[in-house]
Amino acid sequence: MTSRHLPLLGSGLGLGVALILWYGVFGYHVLQIGLWLLSILLVGLYWAQFSPAQPPWDPTRLRWQQELLHLGLLVLVFAPIYLYDLPNIPFQINTDEIVITSMARRASGVRYPDIFGLMPEYFYFPRFMFSLFGGLTRLMGGVTLLNVRTVHAAFGVVTILVAYGFFRAFWGSRLALAGAALLGSNHALLGISRMAMRENLIVLVECAALALLLKGVREKNPLLLYLGGGAAAFSLYGYLPGRVVILLGLLFGVLYLLLGREDLRGENKQANPLWVLAKLTVPAALGFFLVAGPILVATVTAPAVSAEYSRQQFLFFPEGRALQQMWVNAATPEEAVWRNIFNGLSMFNDPGQHDRGYIYPNYGHAFVDPLTGALIWLGLGSGLYRLFKKRSQPHDWLCIGSFLFLYLLFSLAITKAPNYTRLLVILPFVAYLTLEGIQVLAGLLERWGSRAGSWLPAAAMAGAILLIGG
Repeated sequence: MTSRHLPLLGSGLGLGVALILWYGVFGYHVLQIGLWLLSILLVGLYWAQFSPAQPPWDPTRLRWQQELLHLGLLVLVFAPIYLYDLPNIPFQINTDEIVITSMARRASGVRYPDIFGLMPEYFYFPRFMFSLFGGLTRLMGGVTLLNVRTVHAAFGVVTILVAYGFFRAFWGSRLALAGAALLGSNHALLGISRMAMRENLIVLVECAALALLLKGVREKNPLLLYLGGGAAAFSLYGYLPGRVVILLGLLFGVLYLLLGREDLRGENKQANPLWVLAKLTVPAALGFFLVAGPILVATVTAPAVSAEYSRQQFLFFPEGRALQQMWVNAATPEEAVWRNIFNGLSMFNDPGQHDRGYIYPNYGHAFVDPLTGALIWLGLGSGLYRLFKKRSQPHDWLCIGSFLFLYLLFSLAITKAPNYTRLLVILPFVAYLTLEGIQVLAGLLERWGSRAGSWLPAAAMAGAILLIGG
């Protein structure tokens, strides 16, 4: 790091701090958007100076035609499924769709909406997502239920493409294609994406942030880490449960420190892994600070009543236990908590479970199909075995740790389990474990299939993916 680069960093951070002070003291002004973007750009240019000369996705190692073919194939398959006949399917309109449409119309109805602020009229949710949906639908002719459904379904398709990028960060292109297809085939993601909602954006942000952080740490690339921190911060502007992405990033850092000491040291075997990780955290933290600064100010300065909704969503608050008791009609709060835990822990394997948030119940179906429900645990067992044998990789730590954390969090601490809109954030790791389980079965078939032909494991793997997707 040389002094000639420091003006970029100083200017970017100075503008970021100035924006936070301006917004916190005097409120919102439309010019703050330009100041916000400029500060992010300047600091990004600073970190770009120290990124490896080799681009993060080396074009000499990738066949771009194949990558584009896979992305095109995903669009060709899933765009019709997600966008077909949106006015009539689902026919029944959920009341939340009416609320989301109304809030999008209100947030985008003013000339210069405060995109950093909260909406007191709707549980103090972030305004940004409503302004985004409202603005996009106005470009389509107006904020109507059909237009909001169309925009949300389109984001669902984009989410599948971003998920391909997440899996491509550590898998080959074929496995990445299979992972994105499994994620896009989930009935909850499909059903909710076809409604006038906003929840699939948490999966999009999650996949982008974790892919950037994973590659950034592995390649010690400060620009990728900076972008990953900024992407994680963007979760603060969307659906509230999406903020768990920040916790997943922190969890990954802890697991990397515990399990990847040699990877952190690299060629310098005398390096302190904690110090190396701390230096890698700096660009990610700055990216997070610059992107999240304004909404953090809005959240801190909001009245105390703004926390009431959040307190009702956690079982460790009295408000959460009271809500859960009412929600399941239990005799006591303790009974309500135990029923919530049972419902959450059985959400992958009990066909009698359904969406307890009642946004997309789809009665008679668990969060995943029975085959996926079995493959998840087979894949988890395989991953834990590799972890125990010290044959695991950083992406294994990320996906296994994130899955277990979210599975227990949504079962033991969050109300209304299983709540499908909140659970969408676990889908990338469900797809990962499902493919791990399929690969275990393919490996067993490979031993037996050495006499039957090498085509058998590949055919069985493709068949399992098609069966789940169908």
